[in-house]
Amino acid sequence: MKSSRVDSPYTAKDPSHGFFLWSGLTWMQKEERFCDVTLKIGKDRKLRAHRAVLALSSKYFEALFGANWVEGKSNEVELLDFDEDAITSLVRFVYSGTVDITTDNVQYILEVANYLGIEFVQKECIRFLEENLNKNNCLNALQIADTFAFEYLREEAKLVAVRYFTEICMTQDFIHLPHHLLTELLREESICVVVDNLIPRADKRESVVLQAVFRYVQYDLGKRADLLPKLLALVRLPTLSKEHLQEVSKHSLIIGCRCEAIVEKAMTVKSNETGDGSTDSNWAKRRDFAKCVVTWGRTFVGTQQIPSKKKFITGRYFLEDSIDGVNDEGVYITGITVWRNFPTEEPRSICGLEVFYSNNSRWLYGVKSGQKQNEIFLKENEKIVKVEVQSGTLINSLAFYTNKDSYGGLKSYRGFCPDYQGGCQGSHATVRSQSPPGICGFLAGVAGETCEFQGQPCITRLQFAWKTFVCNDVT
Repeated sequence: MKSSRVDSPYTAKDPSHGFFLWSGLTWMQKEERFCDVTLKIGKDRKLRAHRAVLALSSKYFEALFGANWVEGKSNEVELLDFDEDAITSLVRFVYSGTVDITTDNVQYILEVANYLGIEFVQKECIRFLEENLNKNNCLNALQIADTFAFEYLREEAKLVAVRYFTEICMTQDFIHLPHHLLTELLREESICVVVDNLIPRADKRESVVLQAVFRYVQYDLGKRADLLPKLLALVRLPTLSKEHLQEVSKHSLIIGCRCEAIVEKAMTVKSNETGDGSTDSNWAKRRDFAKCVVTWGRTFVGTQQIPSKKKFITGRYFLEDSIDGVNDEGVYITGITVWRNFPTEEPRSICGLEVFYSNNSRWLYGVKSGQKQNEIFLKENEKIVKVEVQSGTLINSLAFYTNKDSYGGLKSYRGFCPDYQGGCQGSHATVRSQSPPGICGFLAGVAGETCEFQGQPCITRLQFAWKTFVCNDVT
């Protein structure tokens, strides 16, 4: 007797079918098997492919091979005026699902992906650009973002460009910027100017922006002369010193492009600053890109526990309250003399510090002796950016480094100490260094303690105060 049970259907599934299908299609495209369309990508270069595969991955090909386009019925499709290697990479992508994106090809890959409507590759190119933004490629990324209307990438590229404005304004990418993008950069409040690894005074800072505009216009004077008045309106000319403005008024570009009236107006605005929020008042404001703050570093102390005789802080009255709207940096150290005990006396250590400030004040802590261990007097736009302390039982020696280049590195003012390699006071002498946090920081003050040890005056504890800039775009 036959059973009345109806067998349920069984669905057999090959787990390797997808891989087999796409690897097979990739092989067929490479070997030009069963291809039904030719892509002409260059004068003497063609690719064979399958219409169905192209249409599945590309909105452009999906539309082209549809019923509404006569061109799609042709056996050959032209894709000229694009980078040939980029088109080849995208055709391989629609078969394999992988594409190599590099710094050198990302722009070309993105152009082709955008034209063909391959969204995955578009997004990956944008992500690659965003994750690899730096001062060397930010202007190129800005132009790409402008071309394809990628707003987030555009804003991120501008942030990098204004952060490293001093460096990028000297590049060929800057000279070749479309003028509307240069205008956008000049409008930015956060343009950061750094000279010799320091942020200069406000009355000198805008000079870098002005010189960048001059270089841009001079590069193609015939076509850009008419742009100079518009660009000068975005340079904070009234923040320059009167002497500098007088020099600017005699510049060949100012005279040749008939911009004398703009400079004269800047002088007038500078002389009659009202701060009333008007256009001229805003023009006269320095760019508010960063704030100057004071931070104290770690304490350096000798190994010997000696009762303190006296504590000191150099410049305690103007360390944190001297940051003003003109200089940004306020009062700062311009020189230090380090006094040490005589070589014949024990302990051989620092016994006094004499600190000189930019407001012509001088502070002495400890005592002067007949032996200078170290002495430094800074030149214009030179500041101490690193301190090296050698300590054993006491503070034995100090070395200073400034922002000025010396043989490819920081300029060093190293103090003399007998047996510097380890024979100073104390059997466990160590050398430690300290630099400011943040960007463009410099030494602003010193704190410490003095005492007597074995009948000799000594400094047993040191701490350094640093002034440093924190960019307003840092969150």
